[in-house]
Amino acid sequence: MRSFGTEISGNRGKQAELSPEQRAGICSALDAGVSASKLAVEYACHRSTIYRTRERFLEQKNTSSRPRTGRPPIFNERARKYIYLQARRNPLWSYKRLGANSPGHPSRTTIRRIYKA
Repeated sequence: MRSFGTEISGNRGKQAELSPEQRAGICSALDAGVSASKLAVEYACHRSTIYRTRERFLEQKNTSSRPRTGRPPIFNERARKYIYLQARRNPLWSYKRLGANSPGHPSRTTIRRIYKA
């Protein structure tokens, strides 16, 4: 629980990811001799996060985020452009018909997502 009088930071929520700038600030502050406990209070994170940030910087020599997992895109940019142009050329076609006449036969939802983007 936060003690009375401490400033509430609206920049970062609880358990939110540190930005590359914040990570760089942590590493430079540790080099300058600031304690990990003070940095943990300042950045509203656990002391182990400060140490882990420092270790990751020493190993990887950068402060960027790691790539996120997730399903890879089904269609590349060329296929998306083709579907979009088909929809523009044939404005009376339904999503179902567009999907039937497109490579890979995407679903109506995928066609809609491509067209609305």
